[in-house]
Amino acid sequence: MDDEIEVENIAPQAEVVVPLNFRVPPEFRRRFKVAAAQRGILMTDLLKEIFEEWIRSQRKK
Repeated sequence: MDDEIEVENIAPQAEVVVPLNFRVPPEFRRRFKVAAAQRGILMTDLLKEIFEEWIRSQRKK
């Protein structure tokens, strides 16, 4: 039993990320940032959630 690894104590590997650069109007950025902050998530996580939802909606068409 001493040789068993406790899986719940192992930190997950960090997701590899790369930059995605594009320009948006300042007001859009402000609103996007506020929306993420209100949900307590990062802007990148909000973008991923929105994109995944959009992909799901496109499959229904």
